[in-house]
Amino acid sequence: MEMPLKDTDVQGLKHFTRPLPLLDKLKDVGCQRDSAGNRKLFFDDYVKLVLLFLWNPLIGSMRTLQKAAALPKVIKALGVRRFSAGSFSEATGSRRC
Repeated sequence: MEMPLKDTDVQGLKHFTRPLPLLDKLKDVGCQRDSAGNRKLFFDDYVKLVLLFLWNPLIGSMRTLQKAAALPKVIKALGVRRFSAGSFSEATGSRRC
């Protein structure tokens, strides 16, 4: 049985202070295909989540990453909200039209 994730379980958020402004430039990457304009998870958010995954050994799966992204501490530090697996894969914008 999986233990519930707590704010104190997520570490390394202080490391985001320097790269966050640089990631803002990535926001519109892959948005050309979003003709409906309803995208909520952008490429910069995707990169933040991947970095969160890499800097936290406790996060070992997509499901745990989803739970971590829903924690108030993470929302405040990264500005990323909960996401679905589909929006996470779509955020890369790598599929061709």
